[in-house]
Amino acid sequence: NFDDDEVKGVKVQESDNEMYKNFNIVISERWKNEISETLFEAVNQDADKSEQKKRAKQKIKVTVDEK
Repeated sequence: NFDDDEVKGVKVQESDNEMYKNFNIVISERWKNEISETLFEAVNQDADKSEQKKRAKQKIKVTVDEK
């Protein structure tokens, strides 16, 4: 599915699709940017969670070692 404003007045014929037949996916530039931003945010959130867990474990270990 494409946004209406991206395809307004565009007529696609079978011959137009020929150049894209070997691509797994064809999406608009705006969608590419949105997908990239979403993935970037998700990866960073996962990395932040992992880092927080490591710090929490290190803090617990330091506290136990001090006792």
